[in-house]
Amino acid sequence: MRVALRAFPAVLLCAVLTLSACGGSDDTEPSADVGSAATGGGPALPEQATTDESEWVELTDEPSGITFKMPEPTEPQADSATMPDGSSVTLRQYSMLTEREVELGVNVIDTPGTDYDFDAGIDGVAGTLGGEVISAAETEVGGDPAVDVEISYGEGYIVFFRLVTGEEHIVQSLASGPESERAAVRRTHRQLSDSVAGH
Repeated sequence: MRVALRAFPAVLLCAVLTLSACGGSDDTEPSADVGSAATGGGPALPEQATTDESEWVELTDEPSGITFKMPEPTEPQADSATMPDGSSVTLRQYSMLTEREVELGVNVIDTPGTDYDFDAGIDGVAGTLGGEVISAAETEVGGDPAVDVEISYGEGYIVFFRLVTGEEHIVQSLASGPESERAAVRRTHRQLSDSVAGH
C-alpha cells in the first residue's frame, strides 16, 4: 500500500516533537495534534503537473520567505503540534502530483533545527512508514546541516527526501513514487531540492 504524501507532515512533526532539542529523551511524552494528516486525510493532490523543469514556477512560503520551484502554483496546507513545553509549532505543506505519478512535497516547520538528530529522525520516519532506509548521506546546503535520504516502503514504493536544518526553520523536500520509476523520482527530487533557497 502506498502512503500518501499528504501524510508526511504528521510523520515529520512527530519526528520534530520526539527528537529535536525540545524533546529528545526517551522519557519525554510529547502531546501532538497534527490535524487531518495524522489519520490519512488532508487535501486531495492537484491534477497531474508537468515534470519539465523549464516550465516550473517559483513559489514563496510567505511566513518564512523560503522559495522553491514546483510544476504549478499550489497553496499550502497547515498542520500544527503542541510541544512538551506547551508552545505550538506550525508546519506548512506544498504538494503536487506530476505526470509521471511522482508525488512532490515541500514541508516548512517553524522551529529551529540546530539540535535536530538526523539519525533518530530518519529511523523514526522509516519506522512510521514501515520502510527500510536505503541510503542516508549528511551534507550542507547553503551552510546549513542537511541530509539526503532514500527509503523504500509499502508494496514497491520509494521516497527521496532532504532535510535542511536552519536556525529558524526545518525544511523537507521530498518525492515519492513507484520503484519502477526510481530514476524519474530521484531526478525530480533533485530538481526540487536544488531549487529550495532562503532557509
